[in-house]
Amino acid sequence: MLVVDSKEKLSEGKWRVYAPGVKVKIRPLSKRRMSELRREAVIEKEGIENGRPVIKKEIDPDLLDRRILRAAVEDWEGIVDENGGKLPVTLENVDIVMENFNQLSLWVSFESGLMAETIAREKGLILKNSKPSHDSGATGQKE
Repeated sequence: MLVVDSKEKLSEGKWRVYAPGVKVKIRPLSKRRMSELRREAVIEKEGIENGRPVIKKEIDPDLLDRRILRAAVEDWEGIVDENGGKLPVTLENVDIVMENFNQLSLWVSFESGLMAETIAREKGLILKNSKPSHDSGATGQKE
């Protein structure tokens, strides 16, 4: 039996160490969530096709990056303001930190993807080890 939870829950993040004294709580982003983020990053651009003005829809890569980082970063430690106080995790602060520390933003994206891949692999192993019933006909093959 395969049980599917149709109500995808927001994955709770896991703490990852970026550098000594700096760690980030990162959420894995599922395929469904990534699709939502891509839809949110679609912009309209005016263009010309066959001599006529047209409106084209395309994904803005910078907007997509911001959306991904905002969704992936749940919390952080060791990121401080100019007075040495903990910088609160807000959407605006995530944007500021990630724009100013490119390596950190690349690392967060990589870690989030790696975490999502690990979760998918674990689910795949569960499915791989499951056996269809003899009368399911799901594969179209006879046993």
